[in-house]
Amino acid sequence: MFAGWKCMYITSNRLDQNPHTISISDIRTLWLSSLGSALEFYDFIIFVFFTAVIGKLFFPSDLPDWLRQLQTYGIFAVGYLARPLGGIVMGWIARCFVPVRS
Repeated sequence: MFAGWKCMYITSNRLDQNPHTISISDIRTLWLSSLGSALEFYDFIIFVFFTAVIGKLFFPSDLPDWLRQLQTYGIFAVGYLARPLGGIVMGWIARCFVPVRS
């Protein structure tokens, strides 16, 4: 897919240094990380659009609308913060208990 590409970047402002090429693996990594970020942003936008619906379905109807919306955003914030913490815990478990192949 990217076979004919020669991507170049300069690591400093000095023009006498040789520019480095970006490998195909680097391009794929950039593309996949951009795709992951776009999907995460899409997830966030969908959640924001359905905040009122989620608030009405999961919280008591006698609560004011602003409080239901705030609680719905709180649920999203807890999930958003739990992902990196889960990654840290799972990384620690993998490092401590999974044997390393050499």
